[in-house]
Amino acid sequence: MDNVDSILAVLKASDPTWTKAEGSHPFVECSTFADDIKGKGGAYQAGWHFIDTPFLDEGGNLDDYDFTMDAHNVTEALSALTSWVNKDSGY
Repeated sequence: MDNVDSILAVLKASDPTWTKAEGSHPFVECSTFADDIKGKGGAYQAGWHFIDTPFLDEGGNLDDYDFTMDAHNVTEALSALTSWVNKDSGY
């Protein structure tokens, strides 16, 4: 938890407007951070909140539709964030 708090302290120091609601509970506020930053240049992450795959309940395959999956998704993002918080090699 101390490691996460130290990361969040950097964000607060660099731009206090991004953490204005945290008070003494920065870990709680970070749970909505991905949604909060969409209007501040983070909209490119909008598709990372879910994996959008058509439900083919009437047969067919994805090639029948004009559909492109996002290059990134929540599973990848959570794995990368966990590695960053844990200071794994490469982060």
